[in-house]
Amino acid sequence: MKLLLLTGATGFLGGAVLDKLLDNCNNINLLLLVRAPTPQAGLERIKENMRKFNVL
Repeated sequence: MKLLLLTGATGFLGGAVLDKLLDNCNNINLLLLVRAPTPQAGLERIKENMRKFNVL
């Protein structure tokens, strides 16, 4: 299993890259670097961005 670090996942381009990775790569762990006060807040930022661009 590979580990991939993705920065900028809450932006437009990073969100598009994240979408493609989730669709096409089954055997990877993703580490998303997100600026947030807590891990839960970071997860919510990712989810919000994915909904905004119709990924979720």
